[in-house]
Amino acid sequence: MSEIPVFGTPLLGVTYKPRPSAYALVRNERGEVAVARTPFACFLPGGGMNPGETAEQTIQREGREECGFVLRPLRFLGKAIQICYAEDERQYFEKHSAFVVAEVVGQDAKTEDDHELVWLAPAKAIEALSHESHRWAVEQLQRLG
Repeated sequence: MSEIPVFGTPLLGVTYKPRPSAYALVRNERGEVAVARTPFACFLPGGGMNPGETAEQTIQREGREECGFVLRPLRFLGKAIQICYAEDERQYFEKHSAFVVAEVVGQDAKTEDDHELVWLAPAKAIEALSHESHRWAVEQLQRLG
C-alpha cells in the first residue's frame, strides 16, 4: 500500500484539529478543472465530511452548495493530508482529504454565495489552488489522461 502524502509543516506548540474531507476533480469538455474561488483562497469543490458521510456523498453535497453542480462520482483518485490554517474559521487543521474524480450531470442553485466557480486549464489550476494537496490531486488527474 502506498503512503499517503503529507503537505504543509506543523508549527511547534500548535494543536491541529483533524478534519476528514473530500474534494471533487471535475473537468469540462475543454479539459479545464473546476475551482471554487473564495475571498480567502482557491480550492477544488469540496470540504469537510459530515459524520457518517462518505467521500462521494461529501463531494455531491459540497459541489451543489459551492458550485451548483449535480455530480456523479466516477472514481477514487487518492488521499492526502494537508496541514493548514483556515483563515475564515481561525482554526488550524490537519485535513485528511479524499479526492474523487466526478462529472457534472446537472445544475442546481448554489447556496454558498462567497464561492465563485472558475474553470482553469490544469496548469493554471495548479498555480491558483491554495493547498499543496489540491495541486497534487490535479497532477494525479493529469497522469490519468
